[in-house]
Amino acid sequence: MESTQEEKNKQVEMEVDSDPKIAEMTEEEREEYKDKLEEEKEAEITINYTKLGSEECPVNEDDEDIYYQEVYRIPAIENLERCSKLKILSLRKNMIKKIEGLEECTALTELDLYDNRIKKIEGLDTLVNLETLDLSFNRIKLVENLDSLVNLKTLYLIGNRIRKIENLSALKVVNEVDFGDNKIKSIEGIEEVPQITKFYIAKNRIKEFHPCIKNLTKLKVLGIQTNEISKISNLEECVELEELYMQQNFVSEIEGLETLTNLMIFDVAYNKIEAISGLDSNKELTDLWINSNKISDWSSVEYLKNLPNLDTIYLIHNKVAEDKKYIEYVMENIPSVTQIDSDNVQLIKRRAASGGTQVKPFIVKGNEEASNMLKTVLKKW
Repeated sequence: MESTQEEKNKQVEMEVDSDPKIAEMTEEEREEYKDKLEEEKEAEITINYTKLGSEECPVNEDDEDIYYQEVYRIPAIENLERCSKLKILSLRKNMIKKIEGLEECTALTELDLYDNRIKKIEGLDTLVNLETLDLSFNRIKLVENLDSLVNLKTLYLIGNRIRKIENLSALKVVNEVDFGDNKIKSIEGIEEVPQITKFYIAKNRIKEFHPCIKNLTKLKVLGIQTNEISKISNLEECVELEELYMQQNFVSEIEGLETLTNLMIFDVAYNKIEAISGLDSNKELTDLWINSNKISDWSSVEYLKNLPNLDTIYLIHNKVAEDKKYIEYVMENIPSVTQIDSDNVQLIKRRAASGGTQVKPFIVKGNEEASNMLKTVLKKW
């Protein structure tokens, strides 16, 4: 089976990184070189395209939804002129290079062009009823031409080449935006959509919480994992925040969360934290993922008594978790907890009562999705 665009991007990235000429290039030159390399590789391959509207991919004027994904290798959006009733168009994992041919599809509410070859956001002017737009894993560099999407609720631009958040002010009802896996260095510009409730910007180059985030007063979920943030700050106005994901940053201290009294999930795994503190106001916290840090003192575990609703705690890969009595100590001191790392507390107790040994983390090797499902089942058991 042909590789997905996401896989091909990684392959080209590895080849670019290994080229000795890359050290002498600017970042923009590097991107141009990468584009050229991708085009050369595509030119080397004979591709059997399937036209949208052909016998293999038929299109009818009464269609309300069209799904042609991956195996068809559709090169262009075409033959939709009479599809005035079309509401959902999903052309994931094809070979489309341009957004076009949608002028008459004014009833469209969902457009999914994930994993294609698109370089520019365009051709959306008549899609005033569009609610979901997914342009993830393409080759887009600029956020532009969104002004007509006055009813858009969800915008996915994951895995592109975007460097700046901009041109969002016309999206008056959008509530979820995902800029994950781009080349963005600042969240400045997101204040243009102060009504959003979910903002994801993982795997970029963010170094700080820009003060503009204070405008996101309705934010409930913030995913800013795998960046370069060293300090938690400027979140005091985000009082409705319920989930904060900060895995894989450079945070050394838990701070700046005093006003976040609705916070329920806090993920700060893979950082540089040496002690658990700064959570005195977060009484609604149910999940704390703080594994793979530098916590070594039992006082951090005792501090968790202050969180009456704490249900799940991940502390594995901290020095304190190396103690053989670690699980037992957590169970005794934090009675509200039902899950410690991957272990279900009730299962541990049953095993101990029957004379067994401590349950090891429940992991299905090579299948993270299955592992998570099993953990969920155990947690509810």
